[in-house]
Amino acid sequence: MSKFAISEYEKLDEGLRFGGKAISREVLRRLENDTRKKTGDEEKALAFRPDKKQDATIFLLCKMLAFIGAAVEHIDITISTTEDGSITGLSIDNPTRGSVDTHGNIGIGQDNSSEVPG
Repeated sequence: MSKFAISEYEKLDEGLRFGGKAISREVLRRLENDTRKKTGDEEKALAFRPDKKQDATIFLLCKMLAFIGAAVEHIDITISTTEDGSITGLSIDNPTRGSVDTHGNIGIGQDNSSEVPG
């Protein structure tokens, strides 16, 4: 997947890639600073800093794909369809936290228990 995304990115106009790099650098800078503030761990914060001369957009893309890949290992996705292939339902479940709201509050587990997490 990442090789495909990178090859498609490299086909973009140089001007678009230049703008994308600026946006990616800002996103990575914020992730680095937020991690530093929240954890106080410099090593974790520096994980969001690409090597010198490395394309920030490709670096961010690889980080995002790794995060999504790790997240997908912890959820079950069920898609219900009719015989003609029309989608009739989507369910995303986290086995440890219950259903995930697919209508806006992505990531908030709904375990439907009386116990309040915290």
